[in-house]
Amino acid sequence: MEKKRTIFDYLGQVLMIFGITILILNVFCVVFGENAKEISTMFAMGSDGISVSTSFQFLLVSIIVVVLRFLFFTDSIIKNMSLPVRTGSMYVAIISVILVMNWVFGWFPADMWQAWLGFVLSFIVCSVVSTITVLVKDKLENEKMQDALKKYKQEK
Repeated sequence: MEKKRTIFDYLGQVLMIFGITILILNVFCVVFGENAKEISTMFAMGSDGISVSTSFQFLLVSIIVVVLRFLFFTDSIIKNMSLPVRTGSMYVAIISVILVMNWVFGWFPADMWQAWLGFVLSFIVCSVVSTITVLVKDKLENEKMQDALKKYKQEK
């Protein structure tokens, strides 16, 4: 039986994604900030950090990612779609959101292959880490449920 989620569960997901994103951006600021200052609005402050407007842009992306996760992984919205197709579709939707945000906010130059390589690499790393995290969490929850079921059957 799936747990009924509340607004606080979704808010927690938004804040977790936002926090990890801001942490990664701050690391990038320290490493690439001064060199990227002139070519990216994300690094307008150089190695001093990220601006408030960039923070709010990434908060918006975090909210959109949680909404997309809800849309793609809630059976009441999308039925009869396999998990790999849902996951792939969600990643395509997230990449589309990032492309739109890049176009609207000028995060990095569209004609600079190094920026695209950095985006693709960081997206792949974050996607792999988050996918592994979700799989491990699901496995642990399933084991816990199996143990509870086994105890329940033994008591009967």
